[in-house]
Amino acid sequence: MAASITDLQQVACSFDNPSRSLHQIMLNLLEDNEVETRRIATSQLKDFCLVSPQQILLTVLLPQLREHLFMEQEESVRAELVRCAVSLLPSIRREDSLPLVQHILSFLNDSVAQSKQYVFQHFSELVALMPTNEVQLTLLPSLLRLWQDKNWRVRLGVVQSVPCLYPNLPESCVRETVLPANLAWLRDPSWYVRECACRSLARLLRAFPGLCKEVLNGVGQKAAAAAAAAVTGQTQSPNANNTTSTTATGGAGTSNNTAASLNSPANTSSIGNTTSPGGQNQTNPDTNNPSNPGSVSGMTNSSFAVNASNSTLNSINALTAQAAAGGLKALATDTNYHLRQIYITAVQTIWGPGIPDESPYSATGDNPDMGICLPGVRNAYTAVSTKQSGSIPVPECCQPPPQLPGTHLSTCASQLLRLAAEDVVANVRICAVQALQLVSGGLDKKFVQKEVLPALKKIAESDSDADVRFYAIESMTVQNPSRVVRTQSIIYLVCFMHRFTVSVALNLDAF
Repeated sequence: MAASITDLQQVACSFDNPSRSLHQIMLNLLEDNEVETRRIATSQLKDFCLVSPQQILLTVLLPQLREHLFMEQEESVRAELVRCAVSLLPSIRREDSLPLVQHILSFLNDSVAQSKQYVFQHFSELVALMPTNEVQLTLLPSLLRLWQDKNWRVRLGVVQSVPCLYPNLPESCVRETVLPANLAWLRDPSWYVRECACRSLARLLRAFPGLCKEVLNGVGQKAAAAAAAAVTGQTQSPNANNTTSTTATGGAGTSNNTAASLNSPANTSSIGNTTSPGGQNQTNPDTNNPSNPGSVSGMTNSSFAVNASNSTLNSINALTAQAAAGGLKALATDTNYHLRQIYITAVQTIWGPGIPDESPYSATGDNPDMGICLPGVRNAYTAVSTKQSGSIPVPECCQPPPQLPGTHLSTCASQLLRLAAEDVVANVRICAVQALQLVSGGLDKKFVQKEVLPALKKIAESDSDADVRFYAIESMTVQNPSRVVRTQSIIYLVCFMHRFTVSVALNLDAF
């Protein structure tokens, strides 16, 4: 019955007689005891509404839809209800749709994480129907405060959704609130959130290129403290300026153990391992303990909460102030190698051939692309490695990069060269070498000849890690596609594969 109710309604209403409508049967199906019956009925609800008389739609079906959105407890049915409600919005008048939009957006204030995620799954469609003044005054503050949530999927939804608001926000608002928050997102406990924050930062600069200097260098300690209080919804205390640690000024003297544990093992990137200035890895066994003084300068999942307490808000406030004061450049010298990698990712996203598109947000966590390299990232590497001459076109599944002054890229490229040559962690050196490859299209040719190529050549000849040497040669072929360099790369690749084959054979013999 639930699967056929739309066809039956179309027949019943074909005589232009509202009294023959089957809407009461549909409402009974939506309240059925069987979950699967309710789910199937919900999947038919959009088409059922569209074939129903206008009077029935506005006076009965839409109010009942809002009520069921609030009352339904089964998540699969509730997700279908939200999908139905959002898909209905373009088919009804704006004044009739606004109460439904506001009802769905009110899920952001729900205590259950799943409810908030439904909003993020359809965020762009909902924002398009919101009045412009409500976006800045109501929706943006609610979103920024949600970064305090303990559920990493909710925080991911915040970071992924905020760029949808940029067309409706003035630059002053972005400078004072969104920019400091975005810099703090780069230090999130979850790897997914940090990666997404790099793309959000690139989108921020694409919409507001005038903020590039503040993004790279920070906004200053006083402005950072005020911005942190605004982001977390707190009132700034007289000693707010003291919440910024020494790392906010770009120094490397304080350990930033940003995080160590996530909500699921698959999404864990342990950030408890720090690197001392002498180059030795140091593991802090208590880095996950929020009461440990050594982890105060960073964040763990324990630092977030569904209903944030004063201590939680203070720790988030301190992190936001530190991130905003130090800017992106502070990550390049951080003692935590995960944050140095995030600096590299942010630079290559901002100055690469394109900003990768986000994978669709999934409220139920069943997105098959989750945890996989985004298509835009793969296409960016392909576009750079296969270019012949001239500028690199924007790759598929990417948005155009921001248009920024070349001097900023040269500064960041110098940091990439330093990380590629001197960092004690091989993965960081590999990421830096690959980033130089991605940003090669925007580098000045003289800078490439005098700075980049000599550094890459030295790395290719003397680095202790074989993978670093391999990627250095690969990057050289992109920076300077001469026959000699290409031949050298092919020879090295053959030798590398030979050593790998011998190693595998020896291991099999030992087994």
